[in-house]
Amino acid sequence: MPNLGEHTSAHASIKVDNFCFQDEIWKQHVKKENKAAKAFPSSWGFICDHVKETEQKFLKSREQDSTKERVQIPDDLVPRPATPIEMFTKIGESPSYPKTSSGVIGYRSGKKRLQS
Repeated sequence: MPNLGEHTSAHASIKVDNFCFQDEIWKQHVKKENKAAKAFPSSWGFICDHVKETEQKFLKSREQDSTKERVQIPDDLVPRPATPIEMFTKIGESPSYPKTSSGVIGYRSGKKRLQS
């Protein structure tokens, strides 16, 4: 589907750019964006005010929490450190890649010496 600013003929595929048409489209986009920017405070300004109020409440509560004494967690509720994966998983040495295409899938599980 050709762009609005280009013209293609059925006989030849010559691209013709209409710069005046593209400029008018750009001007319309800019005009709509300016109009939306001017209308935003009256339509959606309450959201900005609400966000500022919420942020101030959060900062105040954060300051108050920093002055409070921290509660100690009982030892039985403290999480243990993570166990390294090497303790659970043992990966042996892989054999060379199989020579035939029929041995590609499952070739490791079919070998007795690699099933440990």
